Amino acid sequence: MSRRRKKYSVTLKKSIRNLNLNLLKKETKKAKKYCKEISDEYFLNQSKILIPGETEKTRLFCKNPDEIDNIHKTRKHLKKLIYIIKISVGITSDRELIRMEIALKEVEELLGKWHDGIILTGSLEKLKIDTKQAASLKKFIENLNRQNQVLLSTAKLKMALIFKSMPKPYR
Repeated sequence: MSRRRKKYSVTLKKSIRNLNLNLLKKETKKAKKYCKEISDEYFLNQSKILIPGETEKTRLFCKNPDEIDNIHKTRKHLKKLIYIIKISVGITSDRELIRMEIALKEVEELLGKWHDGIILTGSLEKLKIDTKQAASLKKFIENLNRQNQVLLSTAKLKMALIFKSMPKPYR
């Protein structure tokens, strides 16, 4: 194996193992022809290590979902988990993993909507308006906060169900 080919192979394997998406995008163009060195079996073995690790990190959300930083970290781990599962599904076409990927995307979407609601609430609370509009704005913010709580509760419930029904090799 040439030195350059080995360098790309090592970089690509490291990118997949660490799921460094920026590095993967950058190196993919150069290393595309060397992807064959990473066997499907190797990636599936790595995914059986990566999926439980990322799952455990997202379980923190179920324990304390009200901390904004915790939810942001959970969204990042969910994205990693979805990418790993998506690649695994491309290799194995496992129906359980496909269902899990779809369910995790739904949770990610719920958390995204929740985040949008938090940003909107923060922006609205900073508005300076006259007293006539203040009462209706206050009601709107209260409704928005209730919706955010429903989104969080739904996301928490869905995640608990996903983890409970997760395929055995990935628990």
